[in-house]
Order: sequence, then C-alpha cells, then structure tokens
Amino acid sequence: NNYQCMHHTDSNLRRCVVTNHYYPKQFMSQAAHIMTLSQRSKLKIIGMHPTEVWNWRNGLCLHREIDKLFEVLDLVFKYDYFTDTFQVQLLYDDLFATPIPEVTKGHLNHTHDTTPATFGDINGRELSLPKGVRPFKRVMLFVAYCAYNLALNNPVREHRVATETSHSIQEWTEMFERSHSIVPTESPLMTSWRMMEDE
Repeated sequence: NNYQCMHHTDSNLRRCVVTNHYYPKQFMSQAAHIMTLSQRSKLKIIGMHPTEVWNWRNGLCLHREIDKLFEVLDLVFKYDYFTDTFQVQLLYDDLFATPIPEVTKGHLNHTHDTTPATFGDINGRELSLPKGVRPFKRVMLFVAYCAYNLALNNPVREHRVATETSHSIQEWTEMFERSHSIVPTESPLMTSWRMMEDE
C-alpha cells in the first residue's frame, strides 16, 4: 500500500509506522482512521468533503495498542513543517510508564532487546513514512488541536506534558494555514474543537 506496510514475503505481517517493526496482522489496527467515520462530517470544517474519510491519506498503519490511545486522543502526531515529519506526542503524564503490549524496546531500536517498551519510549518518535508519502496534514493538525484542548481542560488527569508542548492560538492558526493552500472562511481553530464530541 502507499505506506508500504505490507511485508514483501509474509502476507501475515504488517508494519507499524510508529515502531517501524512488522507484527502479525492481528496485532495491527484494521482501520486506523485519523478522522474517524463517526466524525467525518467535521471534515467540512477544514475545507474537505466527508467522503475523504475513505482516502488512504486519512489513515495510518498502527499497532492496535497505539491506535487505541490515538482514538481517544491520549496521543497525537505533531507535524513539523520545517522537516516535513510527524512525531508522536503523549498528552498525559501517566502514559510514560505504561507498557505497550506486544512491543519491545528491541522493536524500536532494531536489536534483540526483549524488554517491554512503554509509551514513553515512543514519545517524540518520528513516524516512518516513505519519501513523499504523507497523511492529510490539516486533518492531523486539527485532531492534534482538538486533543490538546481536551487535555489542557482535563481536571482529573495530570497533563504537564501537554502544557509544556502546547501552542498559542496564533501558532496553531499559522500551522494550519501552512498545512494547505485554501484557508476556510471561518477559522476551525477558534471554537470548533468541541464539535469533535458531538457524535
């Protein structure tokens, strides 16, 4: 596929773009949408048609445990405009010591280390994507913005990591404007993040 996640000899293996390691396909998410099917109507907020939810650029090849946290907005993938890369960003402090089932430190550094990896081990890790192949930047950015707002307003879980890595509304707006050439008439970054919870 476009992300080159299929193993070239073993059809039962899939590559996770976070760990850059191949796993049996039962350990991989079958449909890791960036903007989920239930939220597809929100694509109009960022100037996209809801049918784009089925576009391969609205998906990622993720290990199922990483995808679970992405789905509930406990982690995001932040885009670096200057390096054209995405990095994993945890938003809650309690995740750093949490083990990732089925993932070892050896999977991350291509060694035989069988020590269980934690989510802290992937924080800041760059997604391993083929050259010139990228998910929708504006979708990734919009989801990240929504996740940050939820974390910063969470009264229960410690989120110092989100506070330390957050951006001002001006910075978010500038990043969004860089992510695509057509800027919606109404800025999606001012009020619409709450709409992610509507459905």
